[in-house]
Amino acid sequence: MAKTEGGKRLLPDTEAAKYLGLRVQTVRNWRHLGIGPAYHRLNGRTIRYDEDDLRRYLDSVKVEPDQGRRAG
Repeated sequence: MAKTEGGKRLLPDTEAAKYLGLRVQTVRNWRHLGIGPAYHRLNGRTIRYDEDDLRRYLDSVKVEPDQGRRAG
């Protein structure tokens, strides 16, 4: 895991997938499709995910159940 000068944690896709609870291939497929969390492309090939971006992504896909409805 790398840290930037600002102290941000930059994770490789293997660690980003673990953080999200997904398979690495899912994260790679999303990146290829242009969906999912933001990422950084360093030196043309190296991919890193900012931990703050991963947290924001999880917040953006959060679904709050309707507390006023009951099943049944």
